[in-house]
Amino acid sequence: MAGATDLPPELVLQILEHTRPDSHRSLDWVNPNCASLATYALICRAWRSASQVALFRIIRVVDGRAVGTAYKSLISALNTRPDLARAVEKLEVGLRSTPDLMPIARAVSLCLNLRHFSVVAQYWEDPVVGFRPAELALLEERRTNVTHLTARMFATESEECQIVPQLLRVWPAIRYVELRGRGPVLTTLPPMLRELRLPSSYRCRADSAPHLRTLVVHASRLVDFENTWSTIRRLQLIIESPDMTVLGLWNHLSRVAQLDAVDELILSTDRLWPGLLDALPPNLVDLGLLLRVVLSRAEELGTLVCELRRRGAAPRLRTLTVYSIEPLDHYELGRFEVLGRSCQLAGIQLHSSLYSDLWDVPLQYF
Repeated sequence: MAGATDLPPELVLQILEHTRPDSHRSLDWVNPNCASLATYALICRAWRSASQVALFRIIRVVDGRAVGTAYKSLISALNTRPDLARAVEKLEVGLRSTPDLMPIARAVSLCLNLRHFSVVAQYWEDPVVGFRPAELALLEERRTNVTHLTARMFATESEECQIVPQLLRVWPAIRYVELRGRGPVLTTLPPMLRELRLPSSYRCRADSAPHLRTLVVHASRLVDFENTWSTIRRLQLIIESPDMTVLGLWNHLSRVAQLDAVDELILSTDRLWPGLLDALPPNLVDLGLLLRVVLSRAEELGTLVCELRRRGAAPRLRTLTVYSIEPLDHYELGRFEVLGRSCQLAGIQLHSSLYSDLWDVPLQYF
């Protein structure tokens, strides 16, 4: 059996890089030299210290032709090493070439302290319909453990895939859900759900979510959550700038006044467009409004400066966060300083960050 010292140094470095505490920032990482990190979980048999085993608290099964062998290796390692089975907290799986979901269910059932399950379907060779009863029974063994669920369902025919609805039903302890892509309309949410992120076109019409506190959703979909408005405290609305009129946006934002518990509102848009600030209803001033704007061109900073100066007499914004695709160059930093002075005169706090941090999901389990 190979030990850690028998592996190529560059592979050890890649394993360390992928399993560091903030490895969630690179979910699309793929190692071209091996079929799966799960295969190398076997080296834990030759390791002694708890810190070495803990390296595998995050395991991603890279989807590919050797995925069957990868699952066999992972299941074997989990069966023979109880300390490894206890160490795994996050498991990410792909659905491109795995129509048989039993290996996934077995791996989940063996991860005794699994907190975060992530499923990815960029595309698939054979569409996956959902888990069978025997597989659901294995998944249910972790019904009190799993608190985080993330899914990226971009494959064709994802609307017919029942995996996400099944997982939401079988794991009632889920508190955090992030769904990207598309899928069947969700009508039931976990009873303990506290944070729901729907940054893409995924549809949800929940009748009840008594503990929901944070909601990220497209502005046009806010009405779908009317039955949960009384509990939401942090609301982030995504604005589709090219397709939404000022009147349409105003109508969507006017509904926010009916959310009595909301104390923080964030608007996310891909660019500053004419009339965006005009669409903000006056009653939103009491919410401590935060406006997030992703700027890809320096010229848009100038536009934003002009817009803020024009509204300097009666500003509705309290905090402005400017997100840039790349770090600002010297010219853009100069424009940003001008923007900062304008914001200061208008009583607005200005912050800057990178676009890569906009949807950052901390790996913290509660």
